[in-house]
Amino acid sequence: LEVLGLLAERRMLPADAVRDLSAAYVFLRNLEHRLQYLDDAQTHLLPTDEDDRRRVARMMDCPDWDAFRAALDAHREAVTRQFRAVFAESA
Repeated sequence: LEVLGLLAERRMLPADAVRDLSAAYVFLRNLEHRLQYLDDAQTHLLPTDEDDRRRVARMMDCPDWDAFRAALDAHREAVTRQFRAVFAESA
């Protein structure tokens, strides 16, 4: 997050990119921690068990798994969009 702030400050990334990437970083780090709380183990896999899915959704402040997946997909798409914008090859 500190580096993203510096990139914005130095105008190396637009403010909207920094906002999107910062939000995605926080969301994904929070998700990582919550996944690890489930089984007290190092993991990055989304649960397949319905009870664990409900638990993760609630821990991520989402009313249900579908809402959580929509939020996750939106963050993933934002990161992909910013990655492509920065690293796209010019024609």
